[in-house]
Amino acid sequence: SRGLRTLVGGYVSISDYVLQNGRLFQSASLTPKEESYVRLLNVGRLKMKQCYPNAQQTFLFHTPVPGMNLKYIEGYATIGIFPVHHAWLSLNGKVVDLTWGPMDKRGHRKGRVLGVIPPGFEYYGLAIRRQEVSDFVLAHETWGPVIDDYACGYPMLRGRGRHGKIVKSKRK
Repeated sequence: SRGLRTLVGGYVSISDYVLQNGRLFQSASLTPKEESYVRLLNVGRLKMKQCYPNAQQTFLFHTPVPGMNLKYIEGYATIGIFPVHHAWLSLNGKVVDLTWGPMDKRGHRKGRVLGVIPPGFEYYGLAIRRQEVSDFVLAHETWGPVIDDYACGYPMLRGRGRHGKIVKSKRK
């Protein structure tokens, strides 16, 4: 793997896994139907700095609607040059970030990223299937990063996330 020591599953890091398996998300406006669907998700009461609970709860508990392809995404989001391991949703391929958004001059959030990605923001990540998110939450009895699941031996990096049940961890 490019002369570097591999961590697990042939990857040198979580970032390496995301770079090899993810994609860059493009800015695109939500359609009126997509905007209505996002309102139905009732995302108004979610908290900042809680990307995993916000995205995972919304993803796992939403009611599927034909034509509204909602996916849970993990990867990296940046504001400026600082990348952060982050979770968000994708609706028909468009970013729906329930946690981050543009800030005003006083540092208060002015909104969320709903389709149109503000200047200076970037999203690079990969979709994680509903069963994998559910297995993670049940195994750990909490919300958190599915890709960076060290307690269960990084099943996504090992390729087990898509094929086998995650073993219950002792992490609390």
